[in-house]
Amino acid sequence: MDDQGYRVSWSFTIPGQPPSVNKSYRITQQDGLKKDGSPYTYRTLSKRKEVLDYQAVAAMVCRTAKPRGWKPAGFVVVEMELFMVRHVDADNTIKAIFDSIEAATGVNDKWYLPCVKSAQVGFKPQTACVKVTIREA
Repeated sequence: MDDQGYRVSWSFTIPGQPPSVNKSYRITQQDGLKKDGSPYTYRTLSKRKEVLDYQAVAAMVCRTAKPRGWKPAGFVVVEMELFMVRHVDADNTIKAIFDSIEAATGVNDKWYLPCVKSAQVGFKPQTACVKVTIREA
């Protein structure tokens, strides 16, 4: 137990400013097959390349920091400190971060409880980052 009563705590830092959910998706056309085998084209939402790139780096950082054998028994508190280039709504950054942690840990993000402890702006792109601490509730 740590000093706040949580069972397990571990941290990592994701470089860069996370993408805002407002600009994370675009409409694309996909080809599919109907049940009868005939082709059709439909529109869907797809993540932008910048989001996929950010999430790949974030997942790698998280995977490297994750304690061996870590499997939470319930809810997980995800504390974030944002050090941003420009202002962004803090809640709009959570989606990209949570999806990255889910990809790295295999734990569905429905179990994550977000806590944005601070958000600061004015950092250079090369020093912008998100400090993440994960605690089992």
